[in-house]
Amino acid sequence: MPRMENSGDSNSEPDQTEHTNSRREFVKRAAVTGSALAWAAPTIKTFHLQASATGTPPPVEPPTDPLQLISRVVGSVVEAGKGFALGGATVTTSTGATTTTAGDGSYGFDDVPALTQTIVASLDGYVSETCAIVVAYGGTTTQNFVLSKLSDLRVMLTWNNVDSNLDLHASGPDGSGGRFHVSFADTHPVEHATLDVDDTTFYGPETVTVKISQSESDFVAGDYHVWVHNAPSGIDVADFVAAAPVVMFTDRVAQAGQWSAVDASGTSTDRIWRVFDFAIDDAGTVTTTNVVQAFVPGDHTTVF
Repeated sequence: MPRMENSGDSNSEPDQTEHTNSRREFVKRAAVTGSALAWAAPTIKTFHLQASATGTPPPVEPPTDPLQLISRVVGSVVEAGKGFALGGATVTTSTGATTTTAGDGSYGFDDVPALTQTIVASLDGYVSETCAIVVAYGGTTTQNFVLSKLSDLRVMLTWNNVDSNLDLHASGPDGSGGRFHVSFADTHPVEHATLDVDDTTFYGPETVTVKISQSESDFVAGDYHVWVHNAPSGIDVADFVAAAPVVMFTDRVAQAGQWSAVDASGTSTDRIWRVFDFAIDDAGTVTTTNVVQAFVPGDHTTVF
């Protein structure tokens, strides 16, 4: 606000310095209401500057336009077999944002619209993974990815409750007329099937790899079954729904299926979640033959 020069006439309006001081005093008083800043603009009523600012500021509501609801998405990308970090992977959101993972496999987006997003993680030599997540307004959403190498059949188990003690199991033809059972108790029962990681401290992944190629010596045809055991632990979470496990199946070049325990039938406090069966024929073709999706009684020795 510019200063006004004083004319020196004692019969003129009062000294403008007084008005300037009044303005300064007004600004000081209008800017503070108790210990909180006044929210309303002043209303000029006379030359001597009077103002009114009454009421309480309305609450700040989030924008109604989803594209204005900016939030963060962070996470990591790891290899399915041994769980090591995958640097240089590309992560892309359905709204067009793209980033690359750091050497430790981590990534982050700082300006993500808070709506349902489809996020894809990809890397040469690996099967891409796609996840749909709900990005919350004003917060940070975490989405981790587990990528499987091409040319492998791989079953992956993850969950979201660190107190749960979940174990991935699978069975199939052993090539000698019998059947193998792969689990933490026997991680490499046959040459063509391996439990890569037995995770006892975090949320997985636990993975079973079944070797397969166009060479007949690299796979065994037959029926394969997959299930998860919810083992007792120090802090027993005997409920699959509470643990919220997810099983993903990749067939050499693409994701062939994904199942969540929250969609299974039966009693979720039973110890076995039977997930799905698949088959490999003599030509090496892989098909999902049966989506079981049921909770049943059993323990770590139970075999299907």
